[in-house]
Amino acid sequence: MLSLRCLAGAVEQLDKYHFVPVYVRSTGEVGQALDALQRKGALPWPNPSNSDGFEELLDHAESVQTFSSEQLSLL
Repeated sequence: MLSLRCLAGAVEQLDKYHFVPVYVRSTGEVGQALDALQRKGALPWPNPSNSDGFEELLDHAESVQTFSSEQLSLL
């Protein structure tokens, strides 16, 4: 079960900050909170099936934009 604090942080990230992508579980039972996060733009966790798929996932994560301390200080 998703804690309210965790849910609030994910919603704030999706609505306000946009620093990093938010992922939600994509297998098993999807509750109302996970469904709501997906409607706000959270991405389904890709669940790589082998080590090559996991490496591709990590390579993609490294290519996501990072913010400098100067950019963060503007917030």
